[in-house]
Amino acid sequence: MLRLEHLHARTVRRKLAPDTYCQVLPERTIDFAEGEVIHVKMYAPESSVYGLPEYMGALNALLLNEQATLFRRKYYVNGAHMGFILFTSGADLSDEDIAELRKKVGESKGVGNFKSLYLHFDGEGQVELKPVGDFAKDDFEQIKNISRDDIISAHRVPPQILAVLTDNKLPATGDLDKVVNLYNTNVVKPLQIDLLDEINYHLEEAQQISFDPYLLPGMVAPDA
Repeated sequence: MLRLEHLHARTVRRKLAPDTYCQVLPERTIDFAEGEVIHVKMYAPESSVYGLPEYMGALNALLLNEQATLFRRKYYVNGAHMGFILFTSGADLSDEDIAELRKKVGESKGVGNFKSLYLHFDGEGQVELKPVGDFAKDDFEQIKNISRDDIISAHRVPPQILAVLTDNKLPATGDLDKVVNLYNTNVVKPLQIDLLDEINYHLEEAQQISFDPYLLPGMVAPDA
């Protein structure tokens, strides 16, 4: 009886000898016999050994989406933030007043992204407040929407299948059954064919694998 199991690519390394691999674990290293590991890799012009997954093209968009969320979350967690530069000048303020203002501004510093600065100059009396932490101008919504669209495009999964709401910049949903069938025909089946060709090449005819047809309720398999 033959059984195929998935090996995590993160811990598997190709050895110098052709068609031999090992799995590097924290506690030990497992050596596999020649031909024991079937390596299915995606083409990459700069990685002839392992290949690169297609989602690598959307990695920057994914990281940008994450950082935008973390930035905004830190802003709200930092409830004591002010995020401004306070200028004062003139002889109307005593040293005690200046020290008290400096203390209050200093106490407004939180653990998040924004901190405030107090500056005092001798001269004509004036007070000026310059905001520097206006989160309403950080284009948060636009960043989230653009990075979301890039991630969806990289994975090639129609957003309506994932129950993802969009702003109608992506293709219209239409009939969901037709969308699912189109996605299965144009994306899923080609990936299955690539896997079958690569895996079955190394197996005897009686051991070769296949995929069950993807059928929605009411559909009949083509060979039925």
